[in-house]
Amino acid sequence: MDEIDELILQLAGVHKENPGKFIDVLENLLEKPPAPANEKGDLFLGVGLILYDFSFFQLAQASWEHALEYFIQSGARAGESTCYTNLGVLCRNSGDLDKAIEYHEKAIKIMKDISDGAGEARCYINLGNAYDDLGNYEKAIEYHKKALEIMKYTGDRAGETKCYANLGAAYCDSGEPGKAIEYHEKALEIARDTGDKISESACYGNLGNIYVNSGDPGKAIEFYEKSLNLAKESGSEVREYECYTNLSIAYDNSGDFEKAEEYRAKALKLAESES
Repeated sequence: MDEIDELILQLAGVHKENPGKFIDVLENLLEKPPAPANEKGDLFLGVGLILYDFSFFQLAQASWEHALEYFIQSGARAGESTCYTNLGVLCRNSGDLDKAIEYHEKAIKIMKDISDGAGEARCYINLGNAYDDLGNYEKAIEYHKKALEIMKYTGDRAGETKCYANLGAAYCDSGEPGKAIEYHEKALEIARDTGDKISESACYGNLGNIYVNSGDPGKAIEFYEKSLNLAKESGSEVREYECYTNLSIAYDNSGDFEKAEEYRAKALKLAESES
């Protein structure tokens, strides 16, 4: 962490209950020398990202709203869209899904206006996730398919994998496990082709989740073990922890409580080593 990040976090700690004061203090620091509007937009956008990462969500929101004003003033449309996207993600995580959708729709309009296909696809993904959380699975699937079309057109294989996984999740949530398996298997195929072991591990985990929810813990364990092997191979302790947790749940459901406890202990040990 550099000195600027430390200063931002110190100010956040002092003014966490007063976003307006926090913004004023930063503005005063930027007055000497004065920065142009587009640079101030970038600065406050970056400040918001730092604050978000350290869970100062109210201050992050204030920073992005302030950055947005500068981007609109300077006509920086891409920056404006990024602010709407970040605000949408923040609102989704706080449970304000209607507001999240409103922000993501503003972001996607700009991406279309400036002909940014990759940005448009990301916006569709965000909208799909928000509608999935809202329980509107038809809309979620619609937007994830739009994102998928763009990823295929641009040849973004990693993005294509993500879209198939999102579609699998949406179909699973809508109560269509057959469709969910179909899309997760498509994601898995691309992850294998591209040698993305972390994504491949996640795909096996997603398939395992479907079988747990469908009452087939034996099949779920088979997929979770494949996921675990890949997590270890890729060195992803986050994925490894998830795999141990998933295996403990699957063994609980199968009635093998001794195995379930063994995997819970492994997950706990890994979590303790990371803390």
